[in-house]
Amino acid sequence: MEEKTSRSTNFSQMLVHTRENKFLSEILLQGVELRSLRWRYPEILSNALQRSSENMEIAASLWAEFSNLFYTSRGRQVPELPLFVEIQDGLGVYGRGPIEKCLRKFKRRFAKGLNVLLDKLFGPSGPPENR
Repeated sequence: MEEKTSRSTNFSQMLVHTRENKFLSEILLQGVELRSLRWRYPEILSNALQRSSENMEIAASLWAEFSNLFYTSRGRQVPELPLFVEIQDGLGVYGRGPIEKCLRKFKRRFAKGLNVLLDKLFGPSGPPENR
C-alpha cells in the first residue's frame, strides 16, 4: 500500500527488506513451518515466542478486545474452536478449575520437554527436515 501512495518515504521502503519484515511475511503470507523459522530466524523467533509478563498482558488485552467485539457484545459465547481454546489456555482464561489447571500444567511441561529434546537432536538453529 505504501508503494502506491505518493507520500511514502525512503525510510519506510528500506524497512520492507528487514529480516523482521521477512519473518512476518513468511508467517502471515506463506504459512512457513516453525522448524524452518527456527532455522532461518532463531533470534527473532525466540524473541517472538517470549512469554514475558508484559507480552502476556498485551495478548490478554487483545484477546479480550477480540472476543468482546465478535462474540460477547453480541450475546454469544466464544466458540470452542481448537485455535481459540489454545489461545485462551495459553492466557490462562480457559478451564479455570483445578483439574483443567493440572492438565494445562502437564501439557506445558510435556511440550517444553519435547522442545528441549528437539533442540538437542537438531539444535536450536539446525536445518529443517525436507519432507
